[in-house]
Amino acid sequence: MTCPSKKAGLALAAFAVLCAALWGLSVTRNGTKEWGALLSALPDRISTKNITNSVYYILKQTHEPVFRKDDGQNYTTKVLSSWSRSADSSRYVLCPDTSLHFDDSRPFSSEYFNGYLRAVTASYDPTATVTSNGGCCIVTFRRGRSGYLDFLSQYENTPTIDNGVYQLGLGAYRVSEISKDKITLARKEPVAHGYNKIVFYDYKGGNDPNLHNKAVKDFNRIAPFDVPEHVRKDFLSFENLGLKSEVLLINVADEKIRKVLYNCIDVDAFRRAYFPKKQSFYNIQTVFPLGIPGARAGLPFQDRQLCKKSNPTRPIILANWRKDNIPQIKEFAAAFRKRTGINIKVVNYNANALAASLSKRPRAYDLLVIMLSAMRAEQQDFLSSFAGKGSYLDYDVAGLNAEYAALLNEDAREPRSRLAERIANKLTRHYAALTLYQGNDTVYYPREIKNLVVGSELMEYPEVADFRW
Repeated sequence: MTCPSKKAGLALAAFAVLCAALWGLSVTRNGTKEWGALLSALPDRISTKNITNSVYYILKQTHEPVFRKDDGQNYTTKVLSSWSRSADSSRYVLCPDTSLHFDDSRPFSSEYFNGYLRAVTASYDPTATVTSNGGCCIVTFRRGRSGYLDFLSQYENTPTIDNGVYQLGLGAYRVSEISKDKITLARKEPVAHGYNKIVFYDYKGGNDPNLHNKAVKDFNRIAPFDVPEHVRKDFLSFENLGLKSEVLLINVADEKIRKVLYNCIDVDAFRRAYFPKKQSFYNIQTVFPLGIPGARAGLPFQDRQLCKKSNPTRPIILANWRKDNIPQIKEFAAAFRKRTGINIKVVNYNANALAASLSKRPRAYDLLVIMLSAMRAEQQDFLSSFAGKGSYLDYDVAGLNAEYAALLNEDAREPRSRLAERIANKLTRHYAALTLYQGNDTVYYPREIKNLVVGSELMEYPEVADFRW
């Protein structure tokens, strides 16, 4: 082997320095490319304690659960250096990867992990014990708890540190700015040819100027009829029968009134009035969309014999968070009153203000259109709005909370599925939710993405850190 001369060696060294400088410049220049996303009703607080659809999208970028089950069967982890469990699932050994950090000043330490795991495990099973050994944690249950890994895969239980109006997680991004109109995330460790900045814009409706903002890459969280022409033309697209259902929530304590509302609100007429620009609807009978165990195709069964004109009751408040349907929904309400004697009063809300009020009782609405969406492709995702701490109802459906609590504590798949179907049927039987349709929209993604994988979570909530362009 011939050694280079001193002059040649200096030239190679200078070339190497130049290449490193150019690569660094490339990361700096190209790495500032923005992933913009339009979201209806930006949250005023980003927290694992109140996960709405918009919050979940953000948490997917900023947080990382202890375990993932992306394919629905196998567990993987990005936050543990190693882990194991006993054959009967009564003992788990979990060792944190302490090279991770929440931000520059807050590492993911063994001490943090020990305190976090003690707290989160106590909420899963108060009888469990957590001990530490050599930087690892040993979790012991009195009986086999195979659902523990599922529990640790939920974003509600992900490692987090509160930082005021937002929380810090172990994801690739951190929050860098929050305002009324946008939320900005910055990648903790910038990369070349990746999105090092994410901006979530508060979507204002069909006249929003951000519809023509070329930095916006994700239009999949807005109404499909609002997607601009340049996106339809220039983006990759595919049809997606999403794991989401649009539901009319009936927040009336008197079951007799709920019964009339449930049976007499014509599903097709109502959804065409509420979503006047939507052309087609996929019918489902319960809150479960097709693709979730227990789902059934077809319109909900309604007994129209109950729709005889009755004495007027107090006005029924319909919270309307859309701006493009006011004439149509008022016309529907007038026709409904003429037919049944029940006065549906349409009250228009700012979507952000309405979303912020959902956790406060009593609610200002009797009827509310909500979208239920799969965060983990599980039945629980479609039931949490009606039972437990996350319920949007001011009343309790008889026995529902107890069954929902049993569902959360059940580890075995078959009994869990049976419980979930029983709860979904009870929502129908007690007239708490009238299903409108299953989302079946065209999904759009920029052609610049070189590694787009269609199918992971049906691309409902993309993980922007993985995209390369």
